[in-house]
Amino acid sequence: MVNTGKPSKGCYMCRSRRIKCDEGKPSCMRCQKSKRVCPGYRDAFELNLRDETKSTKKKMSRMMNHRSFVDGVTTQFDSQHELINSPEALLLTAPITSANLNIYDTFVPPWSSFTTNGHSPRSSISSNSSGDVSTSNTSISSQSMILHSRCLSRHLSTPIDQQAACFFLSNFVLLPEQGVLRGYLEFMIPHLTDERPNPAFLSAFSAVALAALGTRPNSKALLPKADITYVKALKKINTTLRDPKMASEDSTLTAVLLLSFFEQLTAPRLNPEAWSSHVDGAVALLKARGPDAFQSNTGREVWNTVRAMMAIQCIANSRKVDLGVEWWMSVPAKDDLSQQFASLNIRVADLRWDTDNATVLPHALENYEEVLRILRRAEDLEREYVEWFNKLKGNWECKSVAWINSTDVMDLTTSLVHPGRVDSYSEMWMVYHHNIGRSSRLFIWVTILRCVAWLCDSRDYRLTPEYTKAQTVCRQLIEDTVASVPYIFGWNKETDPLMADNSSFACGMNDTTTVKSLWGIFVMWPLFAAATSDFVLPSQETFLRARLTYISETLGIYQASVLLKATIRVPSLYIDRAKMSMNIHTCREKGAEGLEFLAGSPKTKHKSRPSLSDTSASPTSNVKSTSPVYFTTPEKEPYYTDHLNMNPFIFSEDVGFASDRIHEFMSFTAV
Repeated sequence: MVNTGKPSKGCYMCRSRRIKCDEGKPSCMRCQKSKRVCPGYRDAFELNLRDETKSTKKKMSRMMNHRSFVDGVTTQFDSQHELINSPEALLLTAPITSANLNIYDTFVPPWSSFTTNGHSPRSSISSNSSGDVSTSNTSISSQSMILHSRCLSRHLSTPIDQQAACFFLSNFVLLPEQGVLRGYLEFMIPHLTDERPNPAFLSAFSAVALAALGTRPNSKALLPKADITYVKALKKINTTLRDPKMASEDSTLTAVLLLSFFEQLTAPRLNPEAWSSHVDGAVALLKARGPDAFQSNTGREVWNTVRAMMAIQCIANSRKVDLGVEWWMSVPAKDDLSQQFASLNIRVADLRWDTDNATVLPHALENYEEVLRILRRAEDLEREYVEWFNKLKGNWECKSVAWINSTDVMDLTTSLVHPGRVDSYSEMWMVYHHNIGRSSRLFIWVTILRCVAWLCDSRDYRLTPEYTKAQTVCRQLIEDTVASVPYIFGWNKETDPLMADNSSFACGMNDTTTVKSLWGIFVMWPLFAAATSDFVLPSQETFLRARLTYISETLGIYQASVLLKATIRVPSLYIDRAKMSMNIHTCREKGAEGLEFLAGSPKTKHKSRPSLSDTSASPTSNVKSTSPVYFTTPEKEPYYTDHLNMNPFIFSEDVGFASDRIHEFMSFTAV
């Protein structure tokens, strides 16, 4: 076999032309100079795959059908096994590590009698009667290593379904080993090794595995097959949900969760709203079963995963959380810090929902009280978040390990670092909690400023002390988010042990040189929240959007491309939109025809407000409100104004809208 040396990392065009590629990103200069379209590069996963000649494939096929791969064990294989229809790919492709020996110990394929000459390797993940997943630090046995090497040697050309499955397991399924806060999606492993697995779960797993590999560069040909499998999975899940017993199984809930991952990977190629619909489906299954069904270790992991996805979905869409905080917190997290963190995020979602409804109300007296209540809630929530951050000690803390000069960064669109501080963390779960907390605090300050702007009415909210404080706090939060990016994307981790991540995944070697796709999902929302803030610096925005582009184009998580299209600024966008809708509550009396509403428009001209000394002025005359408490309504209710024709909200350095003294400056008088 020729070309068995180190594979070329050049682009497809240069390799086909047999010329040296300069490996420029995103396209090489060779192609640009020759006015050719650079087709891109093979990713690290593809470089590790070696196709065999047809004769070798036939030879290996005969060996698979007629030879035993373990001394004393005779098995019969089909020429092409799909991992999704039988879980043997875990046996054929997963490495023997202290985290997945159970695959070799507990997995007994239905088509063979699996023994190891009386010796059974010990498992580091085992399932008890309640379905809990427990871990141990058992060493790797030499016999298991021999078994694994022989499995790989007889499978030199791996079917694409098995490649996709191993790719998904090695990029999204985090194992709960020692030194890690918890795993992620590891509760699906027992469902893969069931003797009679749930068909809906297997179809969903097949679809998301094909999508995970298909969205990577140079693997787009897999996406049509992923779409077909996705449709099949939807049909099987709908059939499963008609059976009350099957609908109450963890495997069915896990299948729905996997479909939500499918939508994150493929959006917006199919349906941008499908991700939310699958999250809603998982929430509905939780509601139907109730908290008591999720009190086991595995049940808590499933519950916490759904709860975290639901919280981010509600925050992003400003949706109210169903059933309230207490119901969602009835299944506890692994530790008190995680429990408080989940509770705070749910309350942020409810706060955004109430803010959206309150800041579009007309300036009536009762509405002022409602906006003030929301403002106070936001301030209380911000204080609780600050207290939560202050509790983060030990493994929860972040450490500053480097400082990057501006001269060290030539191109922010390709750099892994931004000029300034670089922070390190003990593991990825810690940076996840830090960044989600920072993004939630950014949206809390969005709420505070929206309430302040509503109370200001025609005054500029940027002159208030709340805005000054928001500048300081939000810029620090954005800076902290930017400082976490190098750790997430593996900057300098080969030389600096503080930047290394030692997470273990369910398949593949623990390769610390590659960026796992799961980290892209973890950091996607915080990057977006920071990049769209009014307080982000231009260089920071360029850097953060470049990382979102990397998540979309390289890691294959297309949901990041949806976020990139949202070129917005908050809270200014919400405030401007609310002011545009405010004018609809201004009205005028038009003869005997009654009141006619004037729609808010930039072209609308308002007449000056009548003086209080002018007794001939009518409350229903055409007026322009210069006070935040001045308004008229279609019901001809008395409009309210302040004494001496002054704005009741006084702007000063020591008194802000957050102060209880605000009522000292509010004086409403019926005219």
